[in-house]
Amino acid sequence: MRKLCILFIILTSLSTLLSAQEVKDLNIEQLIAKALESNHQILIAAQQVNQAEGAFRQTDAGFLPQISLTHTAINTNTPLMAFGSKLNQGKVTAADFAPESLNKPDGVSNFNTAIEFAQPMFNRTAQLNRRSAKMAIDLKEIQLSETRAFLTFQLEEVFMQLQLTYHKVKTTEKTLEWIIAIEQQARDFYEEGIIHLADLLEISYRKNQVENQIKAIQKEVKNISDLISYLKGEEPGNIWNPVGELSTHNQIPPSSSKPLIMREDIQLMKKVTEINQIQRDVASASILPELNAFGNFQLNDSKAFHGRSNGYLIGLQLKWNVFDGGMRRGRIQESTAKHRQSLIELEEYQIRSESELNRVVREYELAIANEESAEKGLEFATEVLRLRTDRFEQGMEKITDLLQAESRLTEKQLKYQKAIYQKNIAASKLQYLTRGIE
Repeated sequence: MRKLCILFIILTSLSTLLSAQEVKDLNIEQLIAKALESNHQILIAAQQVNQAEGAFRQTDAGFLPQISLTHTAINTNTPLMAFGSKLNQGKVTAADFAPESLNKPDGVSNFNTAIEFAQPMFNRTAQLNRRSAKMAIDLKEIQLSETRAFLTFQLEEVFMQLQLTYHKVKTTEKTLEWIIAIEQQARDFYEEGIIHLADLLEISYRKNQVENQIKAIQKEVKNISDLISYLKGEEPGNIWNPVGELSTHNQIPPSSSKPLIMREDIQLMKKVTEINQIQRDVASASILPELNAFGNFQLNDSKAFHGRSNGYLIGLQLKWNVFDGGMRRGRIQESTAKHRQSLIELEEYQIRSESELNRVVREYELAIANEESAEKGLEFATEVLRLRTDRFEQGMEKITDLLQAESRLTEKQLKYQKAIYQKNIAASKLQYLTRGIE
């Protein structure tokens, strides 16, 4: 009865730890759907798209007119301003030309209402900047798509890690059950004088090892659950129980000879090179002149919001920055080098991506071989423990040999589970790295 109580306490220690936190079932589909909706990195990337769209709308100023309305009130006795105000109001008389009136005028009030506009007619730099801003939107949208793809890969990886951890829980619990049963039988043998006290101590030591493993796994479950909550965009506090088992099926590795140009990360770098090319053209186009139209319509009166006199002004301005001290030449050189650098980086990244894909394909093939080897090792260790257990029950096997066989079996079980996990991780990497291959 005492041993059964100990077993109950140990086996329920995991649930005791988790009782302070809510345990919830979770499948991979729900996890991905929730994370793609609420993950903070996804939300940040979406706002970056909005920022790029806002920056693009600002480039409308290179084509649309700018219109402003002002109403200004002044009172002055400055000769020039006083005479000009009367002139704008249409109130100048012959008496205003008298020297005394010109030199020392009385205070004059003027209320000016003006509508002003400026209309770009030709601005090559603004046209190119608008194209660049439009490409920046595409860039941020691709970046959002890449963030989603990478997050999905992360979620699959951490979910499989949680599945592996729960496999460890089951394995160590079964091991502890077996050890406690053997310990009870060993006590009977000890009382009969078949084994020594040292043999009992060996079993107690092994039982303590397994108990410590259970405690470590408890912390591992909590850490992974916190990570899952973070990726879902939630506060930590739940313990997640994965629905489903690690897949034991194999998939056919994709052909690494197919191009990866449709992958979001490569499309992202290609878009960067296109933007850099536009910026190089912007630097070159700064030598071209700008043509702008401008004008205004004014109402002037000595009373507020009246318009006794009005007038207008319209015009065209051709602005040509002929020489800027050599800055244009430097900007062209800088932007050209930046564009060439981005082309080199794109080529380097494509080669590195193909190399990485080849490596992961080999990792996947090796993981399949390791799984098969681990499965055979598990079968061998299971049979060895069965034989040694039968001999122990007959009093013909040493405790140390029996515990060694048990330890080897536990090791092989964990190794087999890890081999399945590594194969699934490699398969997930393949799916992520070949997402542009059809």
